[in-house]
Amino acid sequence: LNKLLAHITVPSGGVLPNILAPLLPKHSKQGEEGASQVV
Repeated sequence: LNKLLAHITVPSGGVLPNILAPLLPKHSKQGEEGASQVV
């Protein structure tokens, strides 16, 4: 299995989605607040 899955990336699994999921809402909220303050 290691040889077969060595070059395969599972998009729904791994560490990156777990890191990005909490970060994206924070950035989007800051972006919305920043945009509303500028306008």
